[in-house]
Amino acid sequence: MFHIHKKKRRTCCKHKRQNKILEKIEITKQPTKISYYVGESDLDISGLEVTGTYNDGSSKIESVTLSDISGFTTATSGEKTLTVSISGKTATFKITVNAVVLTGISVTKEPTKTSYYVGDSTLNISGLEVTGTYNDGSSKIESVTLANISGFTTATSGEKTLTVS
Repeated sequence: MFHIHKKKRRTCCKHKRQNKILEKIEITKQPTKISYYVGESDLDISGLEVTGTYNDGSSKIESVTLSDISGFTTATSGEKTLTVSISGKTATFKITVNAVVLTGISVTKEPTKTSYYVGDSTLNISGLEVTGTYNDGSSKIESVTLANISGFTTATSGEKTLTVS
């Protein structure tokens, strides 16, 4: 009588599959836009590249959304540090917030009254419209008072140039 047995397979090694765990993140490319103006409300993260390094030695570019970023404020000017958080790991990058500054003015509507008699003592600026232009590209109608105007005199006749400042 014969007995036939199945051969047992021997394995030389057992491979345990490790869970891939994110160990750190780093900013590998800054966002395209890193300069903002006071009051600007939208953070632009286009161009931002964040690379994650894993416990198995691998790395990959991580997906980043606005909700992954904290610290964005343009309430005041200066350098701001923003934090990117992915799976509990963080990395930072800096932006600059610039003050909005008046860069020029122009008279966009002359005052209603532009003719005076010698000896008239009061300048009438009704209807005068002055537009201010700012370093962020914006413009707005500026408030002008008599204190902003110089050069008014009716001591002699002739054309006079007034200055608005």
